Amino acid sequence: MKSSFYNEKIIFDDVVNAYSSREPMTLGVIKKIGYLLGICSNICASLLDLEVIVIGGDYIVFSETIIEEMQSVINNSRLFIKPKILPSSLGYAAGVIGGFDVGTNYVIENLSSWRFS
Repeated sequence: MKSSFYNEKIIFDDVVNAYSSREPMTLGVIKKIGYLLGICSNICASLLDLEVIVIGGDYIVFSETIIEEMQSVINNSRLFIKPKILPSSLGYAAGVIGGFDVGTNYVIENLSSWRFS
């Protein structure tokens, strides 16, 4: 069965709607993203000795599937300490908080070069 979005230009909201409707191709892609993020997380956890990994931002709507796939990769790894993967409690606000942090860091780093009259 072809996806209802086959060969059409789609936007993020279309993906969210397809995911919410459990559309098979969309679910497959989201699971693959979770699997690949699990591999990346596994590598980071082995280098940094992480205990918790938090997923957030726009992709929080897919967190159930993404976290399930990521946790599966982590649980099947050879890591001694297997980090727990959690959804961000900030949800969509994570991007705003991150942007604020970037802006604040810029101001602090460049404050000494500013001239005040």
